Amino acid sequence: MRALAGYILSGRPQAIGITSLFGLLSLVFPPAAYLLGGVPLALVTLRIGPVAGLQVMLGALVVITLGLLIAGIPPVLGLSLVLGIWIPVIFCAAYLRRSQSQAVMLLAAAAVAAGFVAMLHFMVGDVSEWWRGQLQPHIERLLADRQDVSAEQLMEGMMPFVNGMVASGLVLSLAITVMLARWLQAMLYNPGGFGEEFRALLLPRWLVLVTMVALAGAILMENVLAAWLKDLVFVAMTLFLFQGLALCHLQVKVRGWATHWLGLMYVLLLLLPQFILFVASMGFADAWLRRGRGLGAADEDNDGDDRRD
Repeated sequence: MRALAGYILSGRPQAIGITSLFGLLSLVFPPAAYLLGGVPLALVTLRIGPVAGLQVMLGALVVITLGLLIAGIPPVLGLSLVLGIWIPVIFCAAYLRRSQSQAVMLLAAAAVAAGFVAMLHFMVGDVSEWWRGQLQPHIERLLADRQDVSAEQLMEGMMPFVNGMVASGLVLSLAITVMLARWLQAMLYNPGGFGEEFRALLLPRWLVLVTMVALAGAILMENVLAAWLKDLVFVAMTLFLFQGLALCHLQVKVRGWATHWLGLMYVLLLLLPQFILFVASMGFADAWLRRGRGLGAADEDNDGDDRRD
């Protein structure tokens, strides 16, 4: 990983080549699209700046478009990479580079997700029915051999939450992509800096108040605005999930606990959906209480200069 990160940052042609290659791979393997297509651009943006990131993006777009044309594939797929992955990643990485704060980067990712939610509500109106039309054929195909549950029953329960879950997934994808690039940058230029910066993560208190108002509106109202507010609650709770993770990492560091506790936490996050809500609730409380972080100020001071270049 260190060698790959160093190669990406060794020059524009190298960055364009890796971004193009990974961009094409992301079209072949969509589940890893953000990590494959976004990390090289995020790394360039963090280290050199957003202008360099945009230059690499345009160069990679030319290469991918030519490759798709040669393969007889519609080049519009390259545009989907630009709008769906590359520009949002550069946007979030630029905010992290400028602010030196992962909390600000998370807010930028939330702004992208909120824009997606608003655009979809504006364009399609009833997003639940729109997602039903998109997902029903796939769910029916998956449940074709099941007699105990029907596709209609399953969709009836999940459709009101699909748009919020997609928006939450967008925040997760953006945040993890930029954080991975930050980790690679720290590996090269500031060993240990990523962990210090992550443990210092602290979301603003106003986000707690906004989330509470949005949750109340989603519960009390029964119109399009209520559906939009419900989606925003999903986005906000994803931010608080990262806050909760940062709190856990901080406690393990300060108290000198064995790091296998963190491994157990991540296993539980993968296996128990309820545990995700528990960690997000911890982050929600931590953002409101804003207790003394101990490591926070010192960590930010130690992180700074190398990453500003």
